[in-house]
Amino acid sequence: MDQTFSQRKKNTTIYWTSNKLAAQELHDRFKSDLWRQNKLKEKPDRLWQEAVVKWLDEVKEKRKRSMENAKIQLKWLNPYLKHKKLSEIDRNLLDGIAKKKEEEKVAPATVNRMLEVVRAILNKAVTLGMD
Repeated sequence: MDQTFSQRKKNTTIYWTSNKLAAQELHDRFKSDLWRQNKLKEKPDRLWQEAVVKWLDEVKEKRKRSMENAKIQLKWLNPYLKHKKLSEIDRNLLDGIAKKKEEEKVAPATVNRMLEVVRAILNKAVTLGMD
């Protein structure tokens, strides 16, 4: 099978596909996104995972016990937010996630701690200009 790929120069992320047309479309989309960012000063779409990594890097040395709790919360949140863009995360989505957590018969304080971790990550993303 002939493998072709498209590369995003800014982040050097390589996407493989066996379909040349799909590779060309992906390349063109990335090229268009980079043009819009440079010429129109649009911000790139950032993913939840990127914000989590940045947040963890910033706070990794602080309060080890609370970081362990935060990591547990993040593992639980992962299936719901893993592939979400930061711009897609809103109150309705978070309310739905909180309801799913409540269905596990946890204390309201547990749900609040989970939402606190989400708020901390989103606030850090805003401070770093990822919004």
